[in-house]
Amino acid sequence: MVPGTPTSEDELIRELRALSHRLRVESTLAGWSYAMKDLGEGAPPGAALFLLTLDTEQYTYKWVPYRQARIKQAQQDYLAAEEEIQSTPGRQAVLVSADSMDAVRVAYPNFYADTRAFIYALQNALRTTKENPETPDPKPTDSIVPQTAPGAGS
Repeated sequence: MVPGTPTSEDELIRELRALSHRLRVESTLAGWSYAMKDLGEGAPPGAALFLLTLDTEQYTYKWVPYRQARIKQAQQDYLAAEEEIQSTPGRQAVLVSADSMDAVRVAYPNFYADTRAFIYALQNALRTTKENPETPDPKPTDSIVPQTAPGAGS
């Protein structure tokens, strides 16, 4: 057993609930899963990099495509995004290199299904003891609104 791991099931579930809430596990995974569904729709031909940002507080995501010739700009924008979100809970950014968002989906074909299965297992585990009234229910994943920027960074 890992040192410091709770020994009783109730203690373990309380710790799991606290960590899940603090890390915003459900809303973060649901947000990325939702964003991956239609990410990159309408991206300009020749886009080689995508800057993806997710805001689980505002329930929005944004993507910006970049052509290979604009790789330095993409990296600068990514670093700026990382700096900006450090002080904002629930925001994440990632710079993905791919021929298209379809290529990202091909590389991670089970992302959506695996994420849903994990969220279901987490919710199921947390229901095994009394519900904590201080833990708010996450907003449904369909409330995440895309903020696309087709043509930006091209």
